[in-house]
Amino acid sequence: ITRKNAQGEIELYWQVSPNATYGEPRHLAYKLDTIVINQCIHALGRPLPKVLRLGSIAQICRDLEVVIGGSGHASVRKAFLQNAATFLTAKLRYTATDGTERTLEAGFTRYSVVFTGERLPDGTKADAVYLVLNEPYWEVLNSAPTRPLDYDYLKALPPAAQRCYEILSY
Repeated sequence: ITRKNAQGEIELYWQVSPNATYGEPRHLAYKLDTIVINQCIHALGRPLPKVLRLGSIAQICRDLEVVIGGSGHASVRKAFLQNAATFLTAKLRYTATDGTERTLEAGFTRYSVVFTGERLPDGTKADAVYLVLNEPYWEVLNSAPTRPLDYDYLKALPPAAQRCYEILSY
């Protein structure tokens, strides 16, 4: 998305670039973001910690209504990697919760994913799936206004209706 002002200067730029190794995030990756990750972020309130504990892969499979075990676990792991490896390039302005106008002009990924048994930034072994929020994303999450969503309702909707609900909820 590119939006220019009357003088031809870019006012808004948003580009999402998936990683070729993991492929483009599809419906499961979208559900993972909206039903698991966003719900966790919403529940924690502000300010957010930089490291978020999401739970076990089995619990996440249950939340997403994915078969637990084997191919279900593999699908969820792949969706995590698709989301984590997607690169964002952004130039935008927004009004923060404190009323100040903020800008973001950066290229970044939103977070890193740490699976059970891997090392967390503090050196401890992960007992679940964790996200380590990257600085630009963490700053926006802590300063941008939030909107309440009914996650049970969102989860019950088919894919197109889920996206519509998210857009209209503003």
